[in-house]
Amino acid sequence: MSKPVRVLVAGLGNMGRSHALAYHNNPGFEIVGLVNRSKPVLAPELGSYTIHPDFTTALKELKPDLCSICTYSDSHADYAVMAFEAGCDVFIEKPLATTVADAERVVAAARKAGKKLVVGYILRHHPSWIRLITEARKLGGPYVFRMNLNQQSSGPTWMTHKSLMETTPPIVDCGVHYVDVMCQITDAKAVEVRGMGLRLSNEIADDMYNYGHLQVLYEDGSLGWYRSRLGADDLGNRLLREGRHVAQWFGFHRHGSECQVRRHRHAYEDGRHSRSQGRNRCGRKIRAQGRRPEDGWRAGTSGTLRSRAGLCAESHHRKHQSRTTHGRCRPVAAHLPCRG
Repeated sequence: MSKPVRVLVAGLGNMGRSHALAYHNNPGFEIVGLVNRSKPVLAPELGSYTIHPDFTTALKELKPDLCSICTYSDSHADYAVMAFEAGCDVFIEKPLATTVADAERVVAAARKAGKKLVVGYILRHHPSWIRLITEARKLGGPYVFRMNLNQQSSGPTWMTHKSLMETTPPIVDCGVHYVDVMCQITDAKAVEVRGMGLRLSNEIADDMYNYGHLQVLYEDGSLGWYRSRLGADDLGNRLLREGRHVAQWFGFHRHGSECQVRRHRHAYEDGRHSRSQGRNRCGRKIRAQGRRPEDGWRAGTSGTLRSRAGLCAESHHRKHQSRTTHGRCRPVAAHLPCRG
């Protein structure tokens, strides 16, 4: 029987703790140490391991076979290069690095050392996403990809998101997963990338944004569109502090300093579209099927029907869109929870 792989885990946030537990429970691995600047609360199973405050020192003293790098993105490249130079294989959480130059530096170090480099693209191993990619490829291109990740947060989760955004914007944080999925489906080379971001909170740096769009154009004519958001805007954070969910509000846009906020709940209860107060045919159809509108319908600048696998088919409200995207408006979608 071969000896277990001796692993050093760097970073004890959500993903780092998950990886450490997996190594602890897998007889093929032996944790030689954990690295974190502070001493977080860990699962009882991890209590016996020493937490080292400095990665460089731990790497030299413990001499692991494998480094599992789960720190914030700005340290990924430096830690990975140090691990390769010390003769280790490397597992690294996404994204590989924060710049193209750093990503290329990591790859070059892996090749020079002749060691393995694995990036944490977990969707490549998830049964639902494997099936999605397989079925999508049967359709044939060109494809249009539309993916949306709206992570509203408050309290401790918002603090985590703010820490993340000190180095990594939301369209990069999880966008790397979905662009990877797009690339697996189309097999075409990306030829153009476009992006935009909006800072919706005064609690993050002036040069950071917590709401963004990403578009990728492919050589075969396919188009990928991804939208991501972390936390809430300042109004949303105030509502959350007051114990009210952002989803209780339909929409929010600014005219100079004036804020217009409209509630949607009463309109959905009697089948009217809360923006125009006109009849909502989709709402009536959903209720006729014995479902509640919030089971599959999300209100905002576009309505979204979601399957249990999280796949989206979106229908735009053109009338609403034409009224809210003129020069002075800044539409911000506030969605109902999806219970599919």
